[in-house]
Amino acid sequence: MIRLTRSQGIAAFDHIMDEVLGRPILKTALESEGIQDICALLTLDEETIDALSHSDEEGTTSVPLSRGDRNLIKVFLGYYRYRAATGNPMEDWLSVEVEDFNEFRLNPDFIRVGIPVPTGSGTLPGSGVTPSAAGAPTYSPAESFRRGIKRDPSLFPELKDERHNDAWHRS
Repeated sequence: MIRLTRSQGIAAFDHIMDEVLGRPILKTALESEGIQDICALLTLDEETIDALSHSDEEGTTSVPLSRGDRNLIKVFLGYYRYRAATGNPMEDWLSVEVEDFNEFRLNPDFIRVGIPVPTGSGTLPGSGVTPSAAGAPTYSPAESFRRGIKRDPSLFPELKDERHNDAWHRS
C-alpha cells in the first residue's frame, strides 16, 4: 500500500517523469490534465491515457499524444504492477532507476501487448529466477475455443452427406 504525503507524491511523479521515462512532453500532457503526483498517475485507465493530448508549438491547438508516449505510460503501469506482484513493490520512488525499467520493458516475455503481469514470485531474466508464468498468457475458455478453430473452411470436406463421414473419420 502506498502511503505518501502530497509533496512525496509530487517528488515521486517528477522523478518518474524526468529520470525514468524522460519524456518532457509526456509530463506536460499529464500535468495539463491535472495529473501531478504518482498516485494520480497510477490510477489512470486506458481510455484516459489514449485521450491525452498536449498543446502544439504555438500553444493554439491540442495535439494527441503520440502512440509511443501513450504506450510508455502503459508499460510503466505494467512495470508497477509487475513489481508489486513479484514481491518487490516500489516503496522508495526516488530509487527507481531507468536501467531497471528498461530491463523490464525490453524483456521479450513482456514486450508483446496483452501478456498479463505474472502473479507468482520471481524476478526478471538475468537477475536470478525467472517467473514461470511470464510467457504463458491467460485466455478465457471462449478465447481458447476461438484460437483452436481452423479458419480455412476449404481444409474440411462437407460432411452433409453421410457417405463422406466414414472416409473423413478414417483420414
